[in-house]
Amino acid sequence: MEHKPENIEGELSAKELEALNQEKLQWRRERIRKQTTAKIGAVLFSAWVAMGAISGTIEKGAGEKGRSRTSISEVLREKEKKLPLDFKWLTDYLGRSKRDAQKPEAKKGTLTNGGAIESRGVTAPRKEMVQTQEMIEANAEMERIEEMIRQTEEKMHASTLWFEYYPSKFAYRKGEESKQEKMGMSGPISYVEFVQWVKKRPEAMQKEQGPTLQGFELANIKSEEFEAYLKAAYPKSWLQHISSITYTNRAEKMGPDYGPNLQDWQVCGEMDRERGSIEFFADCKDPNKLLKSLSHELGHSVDWNKNKVMSLEERLQFQQKVLERVVAPDRFVSEYVESIRGTESPKEDMRLRAGEYWAVIVKEYFAHPPNYWNGGKDPGRLSPKDLELIKWFFAKTDPDFDVLSHKKAHSDYVATKLSGGTITPPKLFIQTNHKPNG
Repeated sequence: MEHKPENIEGELSAKELEALNQEKLQWRRERIRKQTTAKIGAVLFSAWVAMGAISGTIEKGAGEKGRSRTSISEVLREKEKKLPLDFKWLTDYLGRSKRDAQKPEAKKGTLTNGGAIESRGVTAPRKEMVQTQEMIEANAEMERIEEMIRQTEEKMHASTLWFEYYPSKFAYRKGEESKQEKMGMSGPISYVEFVQWVKKRPEAMQKEQGPTLQGFELANIKSEEFEAYLKAAYPKSWLQHISSITYTNRAEKMGPDYGPNLQDWQVCGEMDRERGSIEFFADCKDPNKLLKSLSHELGHSVDWNKNKVMSLEERLQFQQKVLERVVAPDRFVSEYVESIRGTESPKEDMRLRAGEYWAVIVKEYFAHPPNYWNGGKDPGRLSPKDLELIKWFFAKTDPDFDVLSHKKAHSDYVATKLSGGTITPPKLFIQTNHKPNG
């Protein structure tokens, strides 16, 4: 389960929120414009067909002129009365659009002999920035990235990615405008460095120490043994996203945040990504159940919201891929994810379902890796598309991770530590490379 974050919009200043709302409004207008253009295109095609019919009318009218001494324009005016009303509106509209396009654009200022722009009594030096090819390419790339955000916003409530991207863009633009002002320049802003930042991965994390552990003795788990298991079973970068893991011997219900279907379910574990902490509750007192839930909660810690290894662009791609899988016909069906409905809005439903879907398939992948059980003949329960998503993820974050290392560490820990014996771990049936990208 994911701890519900605070209102991330509250982290923005009033000015930034206003600018963000203007961006949203502009996007909606642009979407309406595109939809209108598509509809007009369909009407134009119909008009083209109708014009073909009219051309036949002209030829026929010419013949009628020769016979009756009536002008062609009179014949066409007569035929126009019989045209559908919407077609006559279209011809009038196109005529107006053409005339408007031919009108010269109003000038905002006049150029003086001294090479300066004079407007409203204010004279400014004429040092116009020239838009380079690199700037044009950066703008195109930025538009592509913002289209990803736009598509996501149409499906779910704005995620932390939204409020990470736009304040950064606003701050960058403000800085560039300030530089131009100091240099006495005006014109287009260069977003080359900003786009490079969006694509750049964070600096490698230097954190070597694992998360602090508290309260596990209440679940009959020795902290030092559990710490060794964590380091052996999971990718190194995953543990660097976590500052603490605790066990609390109290019951916890999900409550209304995930909808009426789940409000009375018992919570096994909860990930709070703002604090980088995982907390387990009484429903996870069974160590075997706690271990299974651990993969789920760690999956939350490395998702697109706060992943510390991926670039911002990669996190956007990650989010889009999961959103596609949540609604796919061949998705992995779990009662838990399918029950997330009836929250404050359908978009909030989708935001929660996407986060939980990723955590659920991570848990399933670690529990039943493909071609591991039943002598290597069991393909597992995840669909090929889900396995492709996991393969893509590990290739970006931990390309050297081998799921066999998790299964070996898990088998050894359960057999020799939790059972209290010295049982030989189950034989690893397939000794081939199980790296997701191998």
